[in-house]
Amino acid sequence: MRFQSLIFLLCALVFGVVANAKRITPDECKVCIDVVSGIEKKLTEEDKKDIVSIEEKIGAYCKQKSLNAEQKKICYHIDPIKREVSRPLSFGMPPEDICIRKLNKKNTEFCSVRYNADKAKASTIDPSKMRIAQLKAFLAERGLKCTGCYEKEDYVRKVKEAMNEEL
Repeated sequence: MRFQSLIFLLCALVFGVVANAKRITPDECKVCIDVVSGIEKKLTEEDKKDIVSIEEKIGAYCKQKSLNAEQKKICYHIDPIKREVSRPLSFGMPPEDICIRKLNKKNTEFCSVRYNADKAKASTIDPSKMRIAQLKAFLAERGLKCTGCYEKEDYVRKVKEAMNEEL
């Protein structure tokens, strides 16, 4: 009788721990999902049949200048383990499952990278009220440089141009 109650208690404990394990939602892994989705969009039907071709497309995608810092960080982590991404892509696995079920188990960094909240506020800022250092940082986040900018007005003009391009 004691042995049965001990086994029951042990089973209840194990199932309780498993039930309380944190599940990762797609919102928590947004940057990784965006990168893998971007890679998937670049693939043709012929590419999806060849793992080596998929790995070449991963390399080409990650070399793009238009990627932001968060996406570059995900690419940095994907680069050494391209096969872990290319094989599920060849099977047609969705990007959410690749990031959450495959990559995050290898390295929790994949789902810990978040988009910078400051970029979401870009449309609400007033560049004329920012300091020059803030204006330079704003441009640097977007991979832009202001060549020939000597005064604050030059930087303000360049930031406004960048904001208009984002919209």
